Amino acid sequence: MNHIARLALLGCLLVTSAIAADAPNWTLFGWTEDTSQFFAMGDVERLPNGNLQVWTKGLSVEQVNSAVDRAAKSKDDRGRMVWATIVAEPAISQVKHLNQDELFNAAIEEDVANHSDLQPVTRVLYEVDCSNKLMRALSVYARKNGKSEVSNHPGEWMHIPPETNAANLHALLCGKKQQ
Repeated sequence: MNHIARLALLGCLLVTSAIAADAPNWTLFGWTEDTSQFFAMGDVERLPNGNLQVWTKGLSVEQVNSAVDRAAKSKDDRGRMVWATIVAEPAISQVKHLNQDELFNAAIEEDVANHSDLQPVTRVLYEVDCSNKLMRALSVYARKNGKSEVSNHPGEWMHIPPETNAANLHALLCGKKQQ
């Protein structure tokens, strides 16, 4: 590779890194029947007791699919989404086996979560006790049938069952791969 090509590549990487540093970092950790679930990777907070606190959001699968369709019609958005599928493997693949189609879709969903103005159907602030494999909801905001429901009362501590979105979130936050 000649000197000019190396400089051009370095410039592209620096610009991409600068853009990525300013962008939100919503990371996919699972799905429900009608939502894709993300956590704010850059906003994970370690509490004085050693537990972790993290915001999550659930985006409607229907809304995500519509956003992907809209983005596919925009040259800039389409290029960004293609780049997202090439650059990095979604973190969920560290804790859950995904086939190539699922990896591609996960990367696209993360791109939508980070670059669209979709309003989440859920926002939950969790506290996670990594060493005891427990978690509880501290705040819950949910939209259903056009109505908002809010709870700012900490829930009960719950054991994290295997093979669930909660287990995926725990593994991604606490660094323990599921069996």
